Amino acid sequence: MNTGTSILRSIQELLGEDINISLIISSFKKSFIWIFLIMAFSFTLVYFYLRYTLPVYESTATIVYKPDNSTTKILGVNDVLSRSSEDVSLDIQYLKSKILIDRVISKLPLKVRYFVEGRTRFVTTEMYKAAPFEVVIYDIKDASIYNKEISFKFLNEKTYEINYTHNGETLTETFSFGKQFENNFFIIEVNATRKIDNNVIDRRYYFEINDLNTFAQRLTKQLEITPKGASNIGIAYQNNDISFCKDFTEELVNEFIIFNKEKKSES
Repeated sequence: MNTGTSILRSIQELLGEDINISLIISSFKKSFIWIFLIMAFSFTLVYFYLRYTLPVYESTATIVYKPDNSTTKILGVNDVLSRSSEDVSLDIQYLKSKILIDRVISKLPLKVRYFVEGRTRFVTTEMYKAAPFEVVIYDIKDASIYNKEISFKFLNEKTYEINYTHNGETLTETFSFGKQFENNFFIIEVNATRKIDNNVIDRRYYFEINDLNTFAQRLTKQLEITPKGASNIGIAYQNNDISFCKDFTEELVNEFIIFNKEKKSES
């Protein structure tokens, strides 16, 4: 007697005639390929998600008020803030106001944003304070250039190439590092910020001349300001760049301290 048949018969006897074990096994064999494909597809999705999704960092701070006018510590910065708990809601509004956000942006290197394309070209990373070149803006002659992707390529240690699209036409221009140049859109100068080797030359970069008004609106939407306890304020900001996350939150708190000093001097 076949051992496999004997085992199936024994299982069938245990389960009873109401359950057809042979039919169950036959159905499983037919659907096995689909189960395998679904699992393989799921694992592939997880792999690509983990491989190509940029990490998200969060920077947080807490503004602590002490109504006895004692020294208040904010992110390690000592300052005297004589604010009462009923002013918290007004301070939350000011922390998210265009006035304060504009002041913060003016203190950070955000006129130009720099990006590098990943080796696989599926991921693009912003290079905050880390780009191998710097674009100095002297004048913007045409506002349509704001937020436009301008591809940048190192040709050698002395020259570089930029190209961008305008009205469906791709424009390509070649210039020298350290020299000012002018076209119909802007007057800029580009300087290399590190040694130009093959590793730098082989990468694909691009930059955007930042429309700071639009950028400020986006920052405001990403910023979370909430009351903590009776009189304190919590600040949370998320970004893919850990350095910018930290700088923005710290500068926001610093500008808020300056604002309080200004209000005191007026009173």
